Amino acid sequence: MRRIRAAVWRVNGLLAVACGATAPADAAIVYESSDNRLIVSGRLATASLWRHDTPADDHAPRDFGSRIRGIAEHNFENGWSGLLLSEWAFDVFQDDETSNRFKREQYAGLSHPRYGTFLAGKQYSVWYDLVASWTDYFSINGLAAQGTFGGRRLAGAFEGIGRADRALSYRNRFGNVTVGLMVQAPRDALREETTAAGIQTRGVQRNHSLQAAAAWHLAPNLTISGAVAQSDIDDYDEQPGVRRDTDMTAGLLGVRWTPGNWYLAAIAGEYHNLIRAQTFAGRTRDRAADSTRGTESVVAYGFEDIAPGSIQLYAGLNALYDRHSSARNVTYIQGIRWALFDARAIIALEHTETDNKDVAGRTPPGEGQTGVLLRYNF
Repeated sequence: MRRIRAAVWRVNGLLAVACGATAPADAAIVYESSDNRLIVSGRLATASLWRHDTPADDHAPRDFGSRIRGIAEHNFENGWSGLLLSEWAFDVFQDDETSNRFKREQYAGLSHPRYGTFLAGKQYSVWYDLVASWTDYFSINGLAAQGTFGGRRLAGAFEGIGRADRALSYRNRFGNVTVGLMVQAPRDALREETTAAGIQTRGVQRNHSLQAAAAWHLAPNLTISGAVAQSDIDDYDEQPGVRRDTDMTAGLLGVRWTPGNWYLAAIAGEYHNLIRAQTFAGRTRDRAADSTRGTESVVAYGFEDIAPGSIQLYAGLNALYDRHSSARNVTYIQGIRWALFDARAIIALEHTETDNKDVAGRTPPGEGQTGVLLRYNF
């Protein structure tokens, strides 16, 4: 679902903090003075899914993105402001089969109305903020075709497409154009193993990652955008002890139009060495697919006066294609979302149907599903 961000600071009217946070009205201000604020916020969320043609599915409720965050702000002189943010995911059911808690974001930042916003640490990428987030709108499904949260590590952290680790970013708005730049520092995930052939290196190493994104605001409700990303990666797992270049490159284009109660957005991208091969039926090796392309779109309409809160109907398409085989993942999404208590409480019903193919062009067993989501922002 599209994230509603906290306006921890503003740069020329831009919501500059890439934190996936809830709206300020949902947050608890623990402390506030003329120059400082301490804020605590987050969400509790659960979902139950009914997978089609899966008799063994028990539909048991599961955690669906619960999190808690703390934000500390300080106003300096000459218009500068500073921020520290730490956000952690946790499983409200404490399921032993999942990671019960992990760090989603953790960064420090400086911002100025003229000079822009600088963030350092684990954060949402400029790829996501300025383009991919436009179709992160569905309550339960979506996102597979945009590449954002794919890659080798949880949530796109290693290649930097999603929540990038060890990242430094810059965002600013110049007239009708918003720009974003990001770089990731090296990360070494190598280890040595003793085999019959001797000591050999295994694992993967990121030498650096680079990103650039821009959004052109053609009108108050019409924007087009684009992003490019590159990550210099050396892989030693393909053949132990032998380095293999698996550099990731990707590009994404997007358009968003929001007239009245309508919300319409579409993105299209191409990804090299980003999408994991086992994403497609018939590919089982744990390596990145050489070349894939994807498109994601959403259309939604909101009703404001027919019930307490607001009701929204939405539909969309999520389609990811392997360019070197017949494999594809195509998902059609339809849903209804009811937001109550100033959008603090969300109830959603979402249904999907698939039109997938494996590497040989055969149709694998159906993977459509119907799901119910309950969420409370605090």
